[in-house]
Amino acid sequence: MIASSPHYFAERLPLIQIHYGLEDPSVPSRNGYELVKKLKENKVRASRYQAFFYPDQGHDTDRLAEPEAARNFILQTLKIK
Repeated sequence: MIASSPHYFAERLPLIQIHYGLEDPSVPSRNGYELVKKLKENKVRASRYQAFFYPDQGHDTDRLAEPEAARNFILQTLKIK
C-alpha cells in the first residue's frame, strides 16, 4: 500500500498534476491536501506541481476541464505557451 502512495515519495515525483473531486466516496480529498502539504514540506518548487479540488464532484471529475488543465500545465512547463 505504501509503495502506491505518492505521499511517501513526494520529493521524488516527476511533474505532477492532481485532480480531486471533493465528493469522491472512494478517494478522500484529504489525500490530495496531504500530498500538497508534503510537497511544500519537501520544498518541491511550485512550478513542479498543480492541484485542483472540485466542489460538487466525485471520482469522475470534469472530463473537459482536466485535459485542458493538463495541456496548459505541460505547455507552461515546457515554456511553449
